[in-house]
Order: sequence, then structure tokens, then C-alpha cells
Amino acid sequence: MSIRIQLFGPVRVRRGREHLLLRGVFRRAIVARLALTPGEPVTTAELVDALWGEPPSAAVSSLRAQVSRLRQGGLGSHIVGGRGGYLLEPAGVEIDAERLARLGESLSRLGESGVLGSPAWGAGFWAGVPLADLDGFPFVGPARARLQRLREVSIERYAERRLAAGAARE
Repeated sequence: MSIRIQLFGPVRVRRGREHLLLRGVFRRAIVARLALTPGEPVTTAELVDALWGEPPSAAVSSLRAQVSRLRQGGLGSHIVGGRGGYLLEPAGVEIDAERLARLGESLSRLGESGVLGSPAWGAGFWAGVPLADLDGFPFVGPARARLQRLREVSIERYAERRLAAGAARE
């Protein structure tokens, strides 16, 4: 069953219609950090830096424990790795930011058809400030700025295409 990860607004994970409980802000932060670069390994050192400005002595063991709980909580086959680092396996995972990026690219290639009239265009892409519940983590500022820019560029492309299609009233 596929997993859906929401990065716009508070970080949420769904499996089908079921919301997976990501108890604790560190678990949501780990999922978010891995979801920002799906399929790409993130070293343990990079994750520790992303989660703690000044890591405590037990940061690595804490990270491992949190990843273990995420795996037990329904993300077992999607978080791959171990001592050297982790990655979010992209097969069977839909991330709202990745979906928006794909739609934005489609807008660059399509004329008046395709995603322009699709109800999927606006669905789920603005549940609030990206990574809204993760303030204070070192990786959030740059990631939030990148996600907000992605949204802005996509909206601009959408608006340009709708205007070109004669839908100025929209």
C-alpha cells in the first residue's frame, strides 16, 4: 500500500486512508528530512546536523531509536539504511512537494490541456507553511524557503497557462 507524505503544512503521513501517528516532533522531522531527498542517502552525520544544532552525546543512539519506532509504526519498508545513514525509498511513496514539482514541470510542457483543468492541481498543495510543525530544527529554514519557492513558481506557471488559455476570469 502506498504512503503519502505531506510537507506543506504540518508534516503528516498516510497509508491509504489511515493517518500514521508520528508521535514526537523528532519522528516527523526525520520523515520530513528524508522526504526532501527521496531515494538519496542521508548520512547519520547529516541527519544529526539536521536535527540538532548542537547534538547531545546520545544523538546517534537517539536517532536510531526514533528510526526504529518509525519503522515499527508503518514505515518499515520505506526507511532503508542503518549505521551509515538512511534514505526514504521512493517506490510506493507520494510526497506532496514532489507531486507539485511534477505538475509544475508538466505545465512547462503542456498547452491548454493536461493538468490545467485537473482538480488535482490545487488539491493538497497548501495546507499551510511548509514543515509548519518543525520550527527550531536546523534544516527547516532552507527547506521551507525552497518549498515556498516551488509553490510560487508552480502557481505562476499555472496562472500564465490559464491566462494563455483565455481563462483570465479564473
